[in-house]
Amino acid sequence: MSYVLPGNDTERRSFPTTELSRLTHNQLIQQLALQPRDNLLWQEFKHRYDQHLRRVIFVVCQRKRYAGIATLDDFAAEVYAKLMENDNHRIKEFNGLFENSIFNYLKIIAINVVLNGVRHDRAKKRPPASRRVPLQDDSPERPKNLAEILPSPEALRQHELIELEDAIEFCLNRILHGKKHAHRDKLVFKLHYFKDFSAEHIAQLPAINLSGKRTYGLLKLLLGKVRDCLRKQL
Repeated sequence: MSYVLPGNDTERRSFPTTELSRLTHNQLIQQLALQPRDNLLWQEFKHRYDQHLRRVIFVVCQRKRYAGIATLDDFAAEVYAKLMENDNHRIKEFNGLFENSIFNYLKIIAINVVLNGVRHDRAKKRPPASRRVPLQDDSPERPKNLAEILPSPEALRQHELIELEDAIEFCLNRILHGKKHAHRDKLVFKLHYFKDFSAEHIAQLPAINLSGKRTYGLLKLLLGKVRDCLRKQL
């Protein structure tokens, strides 16, 4: 069996399965996007990236002091399930600008899987909703916590956090370029993500001059745009 590298007719070339290990990272991901259920490609993928994924999972579990029932194998299996669902749509979304970009892309997916697992386990331990005082607005207008979309700053080492801050700064500058309230909107986003301020708290700051509802709306808009921008940058 042989595979074909994507490209125009003059660039396309086939190669045998024995040469899978010689593919660049981006070429391997391109092949998986074209052939989502190819076992040999997935074996090569696992050979290259499984240890990286498990290391990320282990570090996040340690930093979150996770003591739930899920094991490292469970989280790893969930990452692979995420990658393979909907005909490998997360693989197809990958648009690495650099040869090693896939490692950051997989790191974000692994971190989010663990954070979702931690939240799920902790939610089970909370008292029923009728006995709790709500801490945030759960209406459809509430923007998702950024931890549901991006990795938590707490889960990253210092140099990784700096890299993420730089990437977010780049995305915000691109998204808000030429906007009248660019400085304010950037501040709103950073207070929410890096300082864990709620929309209500941000709206109360004199420099913001927005209602709580408008702050929710702004965050919801920015969260989606930053998420999409980061996916293209990684």
